[in-house]
Amino acid sequence: TAPRAAAAGAPKQPGLPPPWSSVPVAGPGERVLGVAERMVSERTIVRGSCYGYVSAVFAEAGYPPRRRERVFAGSTRGPYADLSVIVPGDWLAIVNHPERDPVGTHSVIFVRWQDRARGEAVVVSYVGGGDERPGDIAVYDVTRTYRVTRASDSAPP
Repeated sequence: TAPRAAAAGAPKQPGLPPPWSSVPVAGPGERVLGVAERMVSERTIVRGSCYGYVSAVFAEAGYPPRRRERVFAGSTRGPYADLSVIVPGDWLAIVNHPERDPVGTHSVIFVRWQDRARGEAVVVSYVGGGDERPGDIAVYDVTRTYRVTRASDSAPP
């Protein structure tokens, strides 16, 4: 499913970037979202893929690969994650083009639910692929989430 533009103009709370002002988040998720907000607002370009962009956000927030926890691991053909395991700041690997062979996949950072019943989430998304566009806020169908990765303070530094 193609992304849709997210609603703009959400009020900002101290310490939380828009559109996350109503999202209860602390600790690692808050740090990941804070870096993502800064990179989006500064229009940061990361050479490479959506995966590389999300990895760069996590690393800059202080979560290199050894400080990331795999919360769910399926495959692009399923099973897919139960949406209840997803929390703000999670790295989601999603199938965004199931009609393709092989299926199209995308890495995003979960911000909040747009319509949880329909599996629509507000996310930080990055086009990548050599395209010189910065990351942005978008709404994606995340019902085909096949991997959930979370920043972790309990993993070794």
